[in-house]
Amino acid sequence: MKAVVDEISDGKVKLLVGEEEREVVLSKNEIDSGLSLSEGDWLEVKLVKEQLKILKKDPNTTESRKERIRKKLERLRQKGK
Repeated sequence: MKAVVDEISDGKVKLLVGEEEREVVLSKNEIDSGLSLSEGDWLEVKLVKEQLKILKKDPNTTESRKERIRKKLERLRQKGK
């Protein structure tokens, strides 16, 4: 299952999980200290006993989504000229 880091603030990390983009908020204490997260990062996650566990970052999905957004913004800028 995939999730995206939507927001990081006040010691909390808000994730949008799965295709339905279910909002899950975790405290930074619940996240592996070796995992550095930024807003927009895509993750591989799973549910274990009703708890969301982050398996790993998904840099390929993160980069492809960022590139898609860059292209859309560029098209919008071109239309505005």
